[in-house]
Amino acid sequence: MGPHVRDDGALRFGDFVTAVLPRIKALSARARVDRLAADTLVRYALVADGGAGEQAYGGVDELMRANPKLLVGVLDQIPETDRRNLLRTTLGFNADATAARAFERVAAEPSHPTSSTWRQLRSASGSAPKPVSVHDLLAAEEKANETCRGGSGDSPATQRACAERDSYVEKLRSRGWCYGTEEQTEADKTWQLCRRAP
Repeated sequence: MGPHVRDDGALRFGDFVTAVLPRIKALSARARVDRLAADTLVRYALVADGGAGEQAYGGVDELMRANPKLLVGVLDQIPETDRRNLLRTTLGFNADATAARAFERVAAEPSHPTSSTWRQLRSASGSAPKPVSVHDLLAAEEKANETCRGGSGDSPATQRACAERDSYVEKLRSRGWCYGTEEQTEADKTWQLCRRAP
């Protein structure tokens, strides 16, 4: 048995994603990704949560950049509800702008079921979903936090910055990110993927 197979023969998906993500990143320069790996990654992104979900969506983002046609081909084969959820999450929250534009060019071709889903999402929001990566959220949270902590408590601008910061914190937490650990002092805390309980 391989290193990603349990004793009962079942695949450990977290281990699989950890093993395949570097391969996807390495292949992205040549814009070649194996169909089976892409299909498995997309299906895992639909069920993963917390840090594993963030890692899987990072892989989908790499796939979107490396080979958007392959991603559209994989998305065309999954149920409409799953396709909609994956597109909403990936394009609405994680994908960087370059990856999203590359994907949009391919998804705009009307011959793909993914094209219909994409158009529905775009018309529902009035435009294409605005990509917001975790990196962008971290930067926005830091900026809002500086304004919140440095401003006057009764200033409307400070109150808005604090509300924005809290919103960014919730978005980061919903993606499996935590601000430090319980063992750390406040001065040592930074944003990191949350640890899973053993």
